[in-house]
Amino acid sequence: MEHHRARAALAGLVLVGVAAVTGCSGSHATSVVPSGYSVSGDGATVTLYVTDGVCDTLTASIASQDDQQVRVQATLTWPTPGACPAMARLNSATVTLQQPLGGRTVRDISGATIPSCTAPTSVESYDSTCWDTQPS
Repeated sequence: MEHHRARAALAGLVLVGVAAVTGCSGSHATSVVPSGYSVSGDGATVTLYVTDGVCDTLTASIASQDDQQVRVQATLTWPTPGACPAMARLNSATVTLQQPLGGRTVRDISGATIPSCTAPTSVESYDSTCWDTQPS
C-alpha cells in the first residue's frame, strides 16, 4: 500500500513539474512598440523587429494605412514566468501592405514613428536600431 502511495505522489510531482516547464498555467499578451522595421525589395512587405524572450511569440497586423502612413499593431505573448529560460533575442513579424511602402511613414498603433533599419542576416550583422534592449 505504501508503495502505491509513493508512486501516486511521484506521478503528481511529475505532472506539476511538466506544467511548470511547459507553461501550462497560462500566458500573457501586450501591445509592444517595434524597435525598427525593414522593407522587402518590392516594398510590399514590412518586417517589424522586437527584442523579446526565446519563448515569446510576436504577431503583427496592419491597423490602418493611407497615402501618408502605415500603422501597425504588434503584440507580444509570453508564457508564465519561470516556464522558459530568461534569454533575449531579436524577433520579427511581417505584414503585407496593400501597396508598396514608398515614402510612407511606419508608425505603431499609438502613432509613434518606428525607425527604418537594415534587416539583420546574423547576430554579427544586426543594426543597433533594431536591437533595442530597452523594454517597450
